[in-house]
Amino acid sequence: MASFAQSDVGKLSPEAQALIHRMLDQDEEMWAIRRAVQRLSGERVMLQAISRYASGYAERRKQGQQARTETDDFIRLAGKKGVKVSELLRATLIETLVVARRKKEFTKADLFKLDDAERKRREFELKQRQARKSARREMKELELKERQMQMAEQRLQLIRDKAQAEIEKLDHKVRAGELLSPDDLRRIDEIFGLYDDTPQPTDDPEPEPSDGTDE
Repeated sequence: MASFAQSDVGKLSPEAQALIHRMLDQDEEMWAIRRAVQRLSGERVMLQAISRYASGYAERRKQGQQARTETDDFIRLAGKKGVKVSELLRATLIETLVVARRKKEFTKADLFKLDDAERKRREFELKQRQARKSARREMKELELKERQMQMAEQRLQLIRDKAQAEIEKLDHKVRAGELLSPDDLRRIDEIFGLYDDTPQPTDDPEPEPSDGTDE
């Protein structure tokens, strides 16, 4: 007994429908499509059903191509305005445009409305990245200042230690009854800035012997 021939392509198995789509894209003949479906899944379909489906499928293909063309035109225009459209948004735009075209409720200018969400998302992410970058920069600046303060304190402590050591040497020298030399003063000057490196006044000349003429 022959199996019933299907009059609605939409009721065929997914595999059979996918095969029909591929063969329609390749502009295959209706009778060749019907035979290929039967070989694939054993399903039988009327030629008239394939013909009706092919007409609607061709119209959908045309709408899809038109949607892709308009979307790509929009993407190029947006690019000139400095707006970058992701591949995900492009696919969504095409799908939305096809559906809207069927309902006759969409104009090409409305594509910019669909881009608002993507633009706002990018702006939000940019602000987040800028905020994180600013926080990291402030943290680095704070860490640098702390290191500079630590280094300054270490240098100051080294100066204090050196000064203390020199003072102790001089104190020991004085306690031992020794006089401080110009080199000792220079070392003090290196630390405290007390030494004045100017020529020291010479001793006064000894008075000449009196010849008895002085009054």
